[in-house]
Amino acid sequence: MAKFRALHFYVCFFCHNSFVQCNSFDRYHDDPNNSKAINHNNTKVKEIKIHHDRKFSVNGNWSSVEIMDQRALQNIPYEIITTLPHKKSSFTQGLSYSDNVLIEGTGKYGFSRLMKIDPSTGEIVQSTPYMDRMYFGEGITHYVDRKRNKRIIQITWKSGEGFIYTPDLQKIDSFFFQTTRNEGWGITHDRKRSFIVSDGSEFLHFWNDETLKQIRKVPVTYRGKKIDDLNELEYVNGRVLANRRYSDNIYNIDPKSGEVMKVYDFSSLRKWSGVLNGISVSDKSGELFVTGKNWPQLYRIKLLDCWDDDTWYFRRWKGQTCETFLKKAREKRCKLRSRRVRVRDSCCLSCSS
Repeated sequence: MAKFRALHFYVCFFCHNSFVQCNSFDRYHDDPNNSKAINHNNTKVKEIKIHHDRKFSVNGNWSSVEIMDQRALQNIPYEIITTLPHKKSSFTQGLSYSDNVLIEGTGKYGFSRLMKIDPSTGEIVQSTPYMDRMYFGEGITHYVDRKRNKRIIQITWKSGEGFIYTPDLQKIDSFFFQTTRNEGWGITHDRKRSFIVSDGSEFLHFWNDETLKQIRKVPVTYRGKKIDDLNELEYVNGRVLANRRYSDNIYNIDPKSGEVMKVYDFSSLRKWSGVLNGISVSDKSGELFVTGKNWPQLYRIKLLDCWDDDTWYFRRWKGQTCETFLKKAREKRCKLRSRRVRVRDSCCLSCSS
């Protein structure tokens, strides 16, 4: 067997003498099957690295992270905070968190329902009856309506119908909807006045959250190519995080342009046949709940990068929360502005009131 060795190259970027990002590039030598350079956006070879006594399968979609404790740069997109039990029979179609409660929506005809889950233990504390067999449950999300009432919205797959619930899972209303494919897959709320909905196409559909009618839609693209089969959605810090059917990736999407800004590979989490599906925020900025269809485990993870508008920041391994980090970045930016320091590039944040 031919032997080969890997050489690692790192290209780092700085803004105003502050670290922004490092990208790694691997080139494999002496192996006829791995003669091409492997970079963070296009790779065919997976490599196992040891970090903090744990194994990570490194590939090109993972975020480059600056490790400040004298270790080499690693391509690790997340840290597992907690592993919780998850009902293996649950065909997960949606996750949503609010007020220290995690709501899960499941699918399949005759087995679709909502469940209230304790986010600290994974225990199911309440569930609705199974929906009528004509409905295949899909995405769900928490939101606050125009009368300041807390609500949960659920869409269904092919029936073109959705439902509104109270936080204690009492169904109070229903509605009909249309999308590009006249299907419902994922739904989230932008914390302003719009729902964002996927239907398995390449489009994100934006609905007025009062009328539930479409006001616009944008195609999702990555390097000029459309990304279809968009599934479960979650709105996080101004971006849409999306699962994609039959994929272990989570796509970070700019809701204004539809451009994919980052791709996270979570294949190391999947140890079962079911696909990754289910993303929710938690009570801490930068930490998410993720799971999959018929997975026996629910993960609480921390992303190792964060963003603000068009700026990406790579946090320290044992650093601050994303929220604290961005607050300090804004304060620093405003301090520079107060000193009349002109900043002309996209690395810097605008001052917030």
